[in-house]
Amino acid sequence: NNPLRIADYKHLLEFEGGYLEEIPTGSFKLLPEVNILHISNNHVKTIEKGAFDGLQQLQKLILYNNELRVVNQGVFRNCRKLKSLDLGQNEISDVETNAFADLPSLEELNLGFNNLLTVPTDVNKIKSLLSLKLNNNKLSSLDANAFNNLNKLEVLDLSDNQIRAIPNSALAGLSKLKELNLKSNYISNLNVQNVLSDLRTLAVVKLSINSFNCRDLNSIINAFGRKG
Repeated sequence: NNPLRIADYKHLLEFEGGYLEEIPTGSFKLLPEVNILHISNNHVKTIEKGAFDGLQQLQKLILYNNELRVVNQGVFRNCRKLKSLDLGQNEISDVETNAFADLPSLEELNLGFNNLLTVPTDVNKIKSLLSLKLNNNKLSSLDANAFNNLNKLEVLDLSDNQIRAIPNSALAGLSKLKELNLKSNYISNLNVQNVLSDLRTLAVVKLSINSFNCRDLNSIINAFGRKG
């Protein structure tokens, strides 16, 4: 009677808006052709290691709006074709070492609306990432070189956090970045020349609802004028 073993769709499987609290190991082992798995708006607190074993063709996994607190190592083993992972609106405060090590094809990662105090170090190991959402967490600072391995990243969302300053090297390595969202933080000073000068593909920067003064604003405008 395990509903996770019932396949209603060949390529899409949805368990949205239910009462699931855990996903056991091997729950989907008989569903090798599923491309999209949708388990949002449940009460999932625990995902066992190997829970998604058997989903060899899985490309999109949506776990939005559950009650996860930790992203454990081994949960996503054998999900080597996964391109999009949505862990938004959970209660995540910790990401274990190598939690994303089995995801060499991952292009989109949503960790928004969680309880992260720092950017998980394992995020910087996902070299295939194109889009990273860390909005609406509790980030107060960024480590130097926090994203220096993400040289394919095009979109970075750090909005609605508690960030007060950005180290000069925090965005180093983001050579393909097109959109940077820093809206609704506590940033009062931004050294544009050092922080943004190497982001040559940057087209959109969102800085609304911060604490900039007129001098900071002028330096930002001048810097973008020179980029143009």
